[in-house]
Amino acid sequence: MSDQTQPHLPKADDAGGGVVKIEAQGDVTVSGDVAGRDVVKTTTQIGFSEAAVQRLVLTVGVLVFITAACFFASGVAAAGAALALAKSVNVSSQAADSMQAKLDALQALTPGETFQQTFTEEELNSYWQLVAGPQIGLTPGTGAVRLLPGHQILIAGRTRMTSNYRVAATFEPRLDSPGQAFKLDSAAVQVLPLGSTQWGWVPVPAAVLQPLTQNVNGLFPPGLAFTSVTDSTEAGQPAITVSGTAR
Repeated sequence: MSDQTQPHLPKADDAGGGVVKIEAQGDVTVSGDVAGRDVVKTTTQIGFSEAAVQRLVLTVGVLVFITAACFFASGVAAAGAALALAKSVNVSSQAADSMQAKLDALQALTPGETFQQTFTEEELNSYWQLVAGPQIGLTPGTGAVRLLPGHQILIAGRTRMTSNYRVAATFEPRLDSPGQAFKLDSAAVQVLPLGSTQWGWVPVPAAVLQPLTQNVNGLFPPGLAFTSVTDSTEAGQPAITVSGTAR
């Protein structure tokens, strides 16, 4: 006789109320039907549910899309700046003097007077590289200005504000904003000189270049208000025409 006590199972007609009693001192294995009923097995799920996993995947996908869109947008802006700066624009003292004469005429306006003035890309580029740039701390010979579509102005150069890395800032003229005629739209710093491509440019917050924005606005009289800005040409050169009132 075995040392292990065998379980005593009640007969089918002895089971009352569907209750099965098992008495044993050793291991008991139950399979199949007990008292005419199926054995119910309970499964405990460990980890995330299928719905939770789907929500997690969707959330991660949205974040990846937003991040990629931001990098794409900054890459497009950097590419536009790199291509514009790759274009050669003349620099001359005569063009710089012409720009200075136009600024002096604006400074001489009395409140209430209206004006219309056209600045060519060569005048802007020459004045920024030879006069204004060095005055505000740009490394001599590194200043550059390019006119972009949509009457935007791209200003570039090396400055101590960015540890002497080359910076490119896009400004947009503002209407009816005396003392703040230009608003900084976007900015990037070239951390790696990789030629005329967007690679090597890193976008920077506008706050980093706030002193540059103040210097650009300081070139124009504080009471000057633009009422219209248009892209134009003068002597076959790209130009920008501004109209407004002195206040």
